[in-house]
Amino acid sequence: MTISKQAGETVPGRTAFLFVIFALVFQCATTAVRAEPALPASGRLLIAGPGQAISILYPLISALSADNPALQFSLATELEEAAWAKLNDKLSDMIIVSKRQERNDCVIRRLGSIAAVLAVSEKNPVSNISGEQFRNILGGSISSWKQLGAGYASPIKLALLANDKCRLAILHSLLPRDLTKLPATTILSSPGFLLPLLQEDAAVLAIMPTTILKSTEIKILSIDGVYPGTESIVRGEYKLTQDLYLVYPESAADGTKNFADWLCESDLATTALAAQGLMRTKDIPEDPLKKVDKK
Repeated sequence: MTISKQAGETVPGRTAFLFVIFALVFQCATTAVRAEPALPASGRLLIAGPGQAISILYPLISALSADNPALQFSLATELEEAAWAKLNDKLSDMIIVSKRQERNDCVIRRLGSIAAVLAVSEKNPVSNISGEQFRNILGGSISSWKQLGAGYASPIKLALLANDKCRLAILHSLLPRDLTKLPATTILSSPGFLLPLLQEDAAVLAIMPTTILKSTEIKILSIDGVYPGTESIVRGEYKLTQDLYLVYPESAADGTKNFADWLCESDLATTALAAQGLMRTKDIPEDPLKKVDKK
């Protein structure tokens, strides 16, 4: 092979060739190091956390338990303070919480972010609201679409999926301190009923999981000009977001640490948790639960 040389160029010599070989070897070694974390072959893991965290984890854990009988899990729904107490008393191997505590004796890893998406009918002219306006809607001081610039005075009908613990947790964190519950106009509904209602009634403001972002039949509101996408949620730019953290002792058993690595880093865990609305920086496939749910 002949290598032509132009002005200002040098022909690669032996040193350059060896450098290329070294780079290829280094790349192969790096790829090997970055291999997918493996699940523990057996053992028992006790995991505690608030309802929104356990509800996200439950489908994945159920699938893992079915496929790996030697790997047993126990999930406990606890308030965050109680979950921390269980970890302190060694009654739980790991916990999932939304508030960090600076602890020298624990490993704290960001598991991902959940978000509440605001959806309205295509008939509704509103496309953006501020975070302050949404807090005032929850607090009751804004109750009409006219106050949001819609041009009509219909009352705002808040709608929420029944038993949606993730969205409820986010909403309660935004409530004014003197309020402990959502406005009386809130509609608790099932997905099959809520979507048609949302499409037909321009007065409904639905608080939905991020999985609704794939729908083309409704309009998603931006908040303070920020649309709820994967990047804006993970980076915390979108306001209605809550981070979840995985916590376990520094002295945890190898099985606990291995499972934590798998849960935080594996593609399988990422795709399964994405199906439950947990966002993180890895790419999310089109069908998140396909690899996990074999039914």
